[in-house]
Amino acid sequence: MQNNIINSGKEYIDIDNSTLLKKLYKQVYTFNTNPDNEYKLNFQYIYKTLLLYACTKKKKDSIKFLVDLYFTFDDISKIALRQTFFYGKYLIKKQKDLIKWYDKYVLEKIRIKSK
Repeated sequence: MQNNIINSGKEYIDIDNSTLLKKLYKQVYTFNTNPDNEYKLNFQYIYKTLLLYACTKKKKDSIKFLVDLYFTFDDISKIALRQTFFYGKYLIKKQKDLIKWYDKYVLEKIRIKSK
C-alpha cells in the first residue's frame, strides 16, 4: 500500500497538482488514524520520498504544498525531516531562479530562529 501511495504521489507531482496531493495526504491520515487498521503507514518516509521527487522534477507548486504540510507535523517528525530540505536544494541543481525561490520560500521558512 505504501508503494502505491508513493506512486500516486509521484503521478500527482508530475502534473504538479497540489489538490490531488492534498487528497492523498488526507487518505494517508485517515488510514493512520483508523483504529481498525493493524498497521500504520510510515508517513515520514512517504513525505520524504515525495518531497525529494518534487525537487528532482522541479515542481514548484508541489514543493510549496509539501513545505506547508511540514508545519502541521509534530516536533519529532519535523526534526527528523528537516535535513531533507537541504538535500532537496541540492537536487534542484543548475536552475538558478528556482534555487533562489527555494532559498527564500523553503529554507528561510524552516530556519531555526535564535532568540
